[in-house]
Amino acid sequence: MLKKAWLLALLTLAACGGGAPTDSGTEQGAATDSPASAERDPLEPELVATNAADETNAPTTDRFKLGVQYLRLSPTQPTSSNPDQVEVCEVFWYGCPHCNALDTEAKIQEFFGRSGVDAAAFKTAWDSVAVNAKLQRADELNRRYRINSVPTLVVNGKYTTDGPMAGSYEALLALTDELVAAERESR
Repeated sequence: MLKKAWLLALLTLAACGGGAPTDSGTEQGAATDSPASAERDPLEPELVATNAADETNAPTTDRFKLGVQYLRLSPTQPTSSNPDQVEVCEVFWYGCPHCNALDTEAKIQEFFGRSGVDAAAFKTAWDSVAVNAKLQRADELNRRYRINSVPTLVVNGKYTTDGPMAGSYEALLALTDELVAAERESR
């Protein structure tokens, strides 16, 4: 459990995604997919909105639409989990009030306190080579997952979504549950 908390703590960004989700599920000025770039590395994934074939093979119920509430990463990115597990990665920034709607910094601090981690031990771990390596990995994942706002959830290196796309944070969690269930069924 401590390892998972560290991973979440390390996946931080320096930019916030903007306003809270609206009732319509969109946000003024929010980007829903990344524009193609002539200088884009051909090995980097693209966020693929949808096409007719994708809609008929979508892994979710009719409540959520591929290209509206979530996007597909193409190609699917490798995960850090065992092959028999479905990985859900939360990309967030502690300074973002919208990220705090999902998981507040105070909750993380309480967790470390309950686990007996004192301030000196935390500082030693934070400044360690291992944490630096994980921060570099987080930077790489942010690039590979094409993150352009936070909080963003990535399901199994294959799907990305966020609160404004899903329509609400409650819908975001329900969508994530559906995507995880679909990934488990496809194994």
